[in-house]
Amino acid sequence: MKNFMKVVIMAVVLLTTTSCGVLDASLQRSRLAESLHTGMTKREVVDLLGNPEFKRSYNGIEQWEYKKLHFISGAVTTILLDFQHDKVISFNSYAGDTPSPAYPPIAICPPAPVEEIPSQAYPTDDQKWFQELYQKVKDKPFKDERLKILREAARQSDFTCDEIVQLMKIFNFDDEKLEALAILEPTIIDRENTDRIVDSMTFISGEEKAKNILNKKHHSGRLYSDSEINILYEKVKDAFSFDQLKILQTGMNGRNITCKQCVKLLSICDFDNERIKFLQVMAPHIYDCHNRQLIIDTMSFASGKDEARQLIERYCK
Repeated sequence: MKNFMKVVIMAVVLLTTTSCGVLDASLQRSRLAESLHTGMTKREVVDLLGNPEFKRSYNGIEQWEYKKLHFISGAVTTILLDFQHDKVISFNSYAGDTPSPAYPPIAICPPAPVEEIPSQAYPTDDQKWFQELYQKVKDKPFKDERLKILREAARQSDFTCDEIVQLMKIFNFDDEKLEALAILEPTIIDRENTDRIVDSMTFISGEEKAKNILNKKHHSGRLYSDSEINILYEKVKDAFSFDQLKILQTGMNGRNITCKQCVKLLSICDFDNERIKFLQVMAPHIYDCHNRQLIIDTMSFASGKDEARQLIERYCK
């Protein structure tokens, strides 16, 4: 009888421990997935997960594979992350072994330390990626088309000051160069060289405006009141579409804005691409970054939400 009771007790303990382990493993997968997001750099992923167990590469995309073992249940969580230009473009997690990759691995290597080198957003083979971007911008005849390409590139890549100078030289006038700088400023990876950007301006007034753009994240502007936002809202709303961004940029000079106020101004726009342009102007001035979800929720589609999140997080670190 005593032996029977011992067996029953051991069975109950084993069942309880195993059940908790399964729940803990599920929670582990959930927490890891919540910590990951597209746009993360390799360095950020390594800080979070450590070095990968395996690496694969195919057609310009590099895939990292992690296997996380839960210490209680022994359950394995497999995480796959796809990188392009040093940024996470997609990821997934699975219980157990890895499913067949979406593409065949060209090379699989054992764990190796990640090289501690500065983050680069494009291949280094003769700066091919940058030259293609430069030519693509230069080939467009109109300013708005050129700026549109730069906005797309700024959401995906980082730039050096010298590269930004090259891109700014495509534009003929200082005002146009400053518009390009405002788009590319959050992507700068070598801020110790920003004087090269300032020196590239034609006039002294342009140099001063460039300095203001480059230093805007360090200014402690006055917070807008709701009544002042209402006035700005009416000005932007009543303006012609081609003047709205300029009025908004002027309104943001030396001022801070709450996420709720930002949402009000975004309501002027009908489409996600228009909201993203407005947000690029307002993001550096957001006062309460912890409320960023209010802004993200204004986007209609998942792609717009991802772009808004990445843009805000450039300034909310």
